[in-house]
Parts: sequence; C-alpha cells; structure tokens
Amino acid sequence: MRWGPSSGNVDATGPGVSDLDHAIEQWVEHYNHHRYHESLNNVTPADVFFGRYQQVLSRRDQIKRTTLAQRRIENLRTGVV
Repeated sequence: MRWGPSSGNVDATGPGVSDLDHAIEQWVEHYNHHRYHESLNNVTPADVFFGRYQQVLSRRDQIKRTTLAQRRIENLRTGVV
C-alpha cells in the first residue's frame, strides 16, 4: 500500500511535515544536549563531541566533594555522627 496524497491515506487535519520535522529536531536536541547517557558515564553526547567530557566530570566531582564536606561539618555540629 502506498501512503501519500494520491492514496487517500493522509489525514489533512493532522500534523504536517513541518510539525513532524520540528518534533524530530526537538527530540534530537534533547537526546544530544540534555539527556545523560549511562554508556557515556552520564554525560551528554554533545559534551563528548565538543570535548567537555572531562570538564563536566571534574565539576561534578568538585561539587560532590564540597557537598560531602559540608554534610560532615553539619553532622558534627548537630551531633548526628
């Protein structure tokens, strides 16, 4: 079966090609720039492609160490430990 205007299988009230193109562009943008990939050590493909991989991991490590130090100080202060 052939899909297209001549086959009568196109819904004229549905989303158009430009809507579909826009939706695909949004999905690719999200997938490559906002979605962390476990196989990439939880960075985005864009981070790897643009060489930000180590910078992102270093920043995360710095935040983690700072947070743990602050928690340790707070726990000692409040006697939780």
